[in-house]
Amino acid sequence: MAQTEAKLNINGNGYFESVAYDMYGSYGSAAPQEIPETAAERDRKVRESADERRRAAERNEAIKRAKEAQAVSAFAVVGYVVAAVVLVFMLLSYVRLTEVSTEITNLKKEIALLETEQTKLSVEYETTFNVNRVAEYATGTLGMTKLTDRNTYVLKMEHDNKAEVLNADDSEGFGIIRAAREFVSELAEYFR
Repeated sequence: MAQTEAKLNINGNGYFESVAYDMYGSYGSAAPQEIPETAAERDRKVRESADERRRAAERNEAIKRAKEAQAVSAFAVVGYVVAAVVLVFMLLSYVRLTEVSTEITNLKKEIALLETEQTKLSVEYETTFNVNRVAEYATGTLGMTKLTDRNTYVLKMEHDNKAEVLNADDSEGFGIIRAAREFVSELAEYFR
């Protein structure tokens, strides 16, 4: 009977005359009743959920592509390692080039100093062996005298200009043996 009274209290718009909730449960429960969905709303929700699933799939695909794009290939890693090694070797070669340049500069300075010293020593050498100084040293220190007619002797020979070896020592052997000994002694002198 309460339901018939409720139907009677509905105005022409489909609403109860009283907008207040039924606090006492005369219509079944104290909670407000949900209004059933229409077919258009259900289709719209299905389309929205399909669009959301499609967007979620596109997002997942984009994330997957981004991860693949961010992945580093082995070829790139090898390339970076090779580039780093080349860079290190290049830096080491520049360091070595700097060391060699510094060494060359130091050696050029040393050559210049040695050339200056050589020039100084050459001048000193030439002044040391001056003919006048040598003559002075010979006469003053060594007691030598200058050449005069008084200390010059001329030898006149009656025979031609030849020399004879008298009393030759035959202990060295004859011919080939003596020549072999001389050769060996000359060779030994050469290699000393």
